[in-house]
Order: sequence, then C-alpha cells, then structure tokens
Amino acid sequence: MFYRPGIDPHGLPHNPFKALIAPRPIGWISTIDGEGRANLAPYSSHNATARRINEQKLKDLPGNLHRFTASTEGDFPAHSYPTDVDLELKLNAQVMFVKNDPSAEKAYYNGKIGRV
Repeated sequence: MFYRPGIDPHGLPHNPFKALIAPRPIGWISTIDGEGRANLAPYSSHNATARRINEQKLKDLPGNLHRFTASTEGDFPAHSYPTDVDLELKLNAQVMFVKNDPSAEKAYYNGKIGRV
C-alpha cells in the first residue's frame, strides 16, 4: 500500500500518519512478584513517554526521594551512559536492571524487574 498523507484517503477512524510520530505506550507488560503482587506497566520504546510515566509513578509513591549520582572512571563519555547520571528513588520504587551479574550466581540480568 502506498499512502500519501493529506492526499490519499485512508478509510481509518484516525490518521495513520500521526501514529508514526506520536509517542505513546506501545504495549503492556504484566508481572507478579515473589510476594504475589500483580503489576501492569506500559511498555514504550519512546524515551519521553517512558520518562513521563516513570516520573509520575515515582511522584505517586509516599516517602522521601533519594538521589544517587553516578561516578565513572577512564574514558566514558556521557552519551554512552546506560542511564541518567542522577538516579532518584523512593522505597518500594520499581526498578529495572540494565546490567548482567557477572558472578556465578547470576542474581540479576539486563531487564530484570526489582523493587527498592
């Protein structure tokens, strides 16, 4: 199918061209933690959408905000950081690991969900 926005009729209830550029969740991930608590979280490949959701979820948690600032060694430019330099957390915040455990125990892995 060849579609020219604004020229060709698409026959859909919403403009498909806008769907290409509007950041929004593109899926849902459901999990149940070790204590039986269910969690339904939006999944987004758009950083701005994910950041907005994460900031709101953190704001909704009770308690004090704690900030942790990363330190680096050697030649490690900021554009290569796997996360933000400053990590803000509260008790019971949900987190996702961005690194694999190199030990034999393999206690965590990239993508594993945890709770503070």
